[in-house]
This record gives sequence, C-alpha cells and structure tokens, in this order.
Amino acid sequence: MLFFVCYGILALWTIKDYGVSADEMTQRAIGQTSLYYVAHVLNWVFLLGTTPRLANPENLFSNLRDRDYGVAFEFPAELLIRIFDIS
Repeated sequence: MLFFVCYGILALWTIKDYGVSADEMTQRAIGQTSLYYVAHVLNWVFLLGTTPRLANPENLFSNLRDRDYGVAFEFPAELLIRIFDIS
C-alpha cells in the first residue's frame, strides 16, 4: 500500500512534466491517412471538404511508412478532432 501511495504522490508531483510524446506526429499522420481513406470509401463528404477525390483509395497505404501500425486509437481520435474542429 505504501508503494502505491508513494507512486501516486510522485505522479502528482511530476504531472507538469507530461507533454507531447515523441511519436505524436507519427500517430496523427496514421490517423489522418486512415480517416482520409475511410472518408473516400464511404463518401463522407463532410470529412472530405475540398480535398481532391482519390482515384484508387486502396493505393493510399502503399507508400505510407508506418502502414503496419493499427488505428484503434488514431482513427477515432482524428475523427473526433475533425468533427469537433479541435486544433
């Protein structure tokens, strides 16, 4: 119990040091690419805006460096960012 109390105090003491992680831009790029793909496949015009239509959406991931990573967190996060216009 003492360990968890000390751990909690340490977490509260250092919370101001938490910030942007080193891989946030990579995760955002993965989410944005996935959102772009889904918006084209499902024809979600409200998400596409003025972006040009893709001729072959399936080829979108072929040149993506991080195409092997999952999107369970990134896609919904980017969807919420786009829907609620969060900057």
